[in-house]
Amino acid sequence: MQNLSAEMDFAKIIEDADRLLTSAIDQDKSKITQKVGNDTFKERIFQQIDNPVEILGIQTGINFFDISFDGIVPGLLTLVGGRPGTGKSALNQNILYQVSVLRQTPILLVDTETSSKFVEDRLLAIASGLGYNDITHGRISKDILEPYIDAIQAAPIYYTYMPDINAKELKLICRKYKKAYGIEAVIIDFLGGSDAEKAHIEIGKKVKAMHDIGTTLDLGFVVFQQLN
Repeated sequence: MQNLSAEMDFAKIIEDADRLLTSAIDQDKSKITQKVGNDTFKERIFQQIDNPVEILGIQTGINFFDISFDGIVPGLLTLVGGRPGTGKSALNQNILYQVSVLRQTPILLVDTETSSKFVEDRLLAIASGLGYNDITHGRISKDILEPYIDAIQAAPIYYTYMPDINAKELKLICRKYKKAYGIEAVIIDFLGGSDAEKAHIEIGKKVKAMHDIGTTLDLGFVVFQQLN
């Protein structure tokens, strides 16, 4: 009799738990599941047809990038890989210049290797069309450089140095900068490369974490990775 009573009590516990779980799912079903092709599907597609756009995301002004990736799309991550010296930083700085200096779109730059001074000087070279070495060696007059300096100072580019990217810390920073400054995109320059299998796995985890941050906060991510 004692064993039978214990079995009945256990069965009742399972039944109660199942009922509570079913009730919770029914109450929150809209958050758990969503039907593909719902009632707004046709309206959304027809609205796109009535209001066509050439580039879906933030235009970078760099034709091959915008055509290939649809610009910097909020909620999506674009991974750009290249070997050392293939122009990753140059592309990154041109995107910064086109998007933030010319178009005044707020961007967060996460730098893993250089400094804000280097970024400023490279942007000044791009803006002025003058040589980077000439600028850093003081060979250009103040009068020539001043309007370009003013333009860069007015650009909504926000910089943080993070040599070892931590996903939790990065998410906090992105949330803070989006709330405070309205950033629309994040550029990571850059993720290091390695031939070690574990290193590749670790980089894959970081890229996945960045994609999740972009999706959660509706930010476009452009991540530059060095390939060995």
